[in-house]
Amino acid sequence: MAEKGSMTELTWTVRRLTASDTDLAQIAEQINNAEMEIGDPFTAESLQQFLANDDAIYLTIHHDDRLVGALHGFAYLHPSGKRYVYVDEVDTAEDFRRRGVAKTLMAAALDIARDLGAESLWLGTDDFRDPAKKLYESLSPSAIEPGSIYSWDFD
Repeated sequence: MAEKGSMTELTWTVRRLTASDTDLAQIAEQINNAEMEIGDPFTAESLQQFLANDDAIYLTIHHDDRLVGALHGFAYLHPSGKRYVYVDEVDTAEDFRRRGVAKTLMAAALDIARDLGAESLWLGTDDFRDPAKKLYESLSPSAIEPGSIYSWDFD
């Protein structure tokens, strides 16, 4: 999926990655070198492994040839038979924040969820991430649910 978007003088391309993309090593390098909150480094193999699952969603957004944002998540079928899309992470390069990058990524993810026939798309964010909360609220969510996130790490 490739889309063109613009805001003021900015133009970017949104792309949905697939396991058969031949430039995953280059994309992994761009992700690792971007000034985003990625966490553990990516490799072409780790991206390909993630994307081998047909329910995986990985979007990139480029301004000219520079990666300025990424979103990943997945679609899943609930035991009730309903399909949902979960967005795990939305990242924007520091110097592109509050310029429409994350909003464009979320719009693309919402379109994918609709195309998949999902009942809904959901994501969470930390309470202290006011800019992210403001962005998500601007997208007119059906609900804003309170909650906590619990995690267990394994060595």
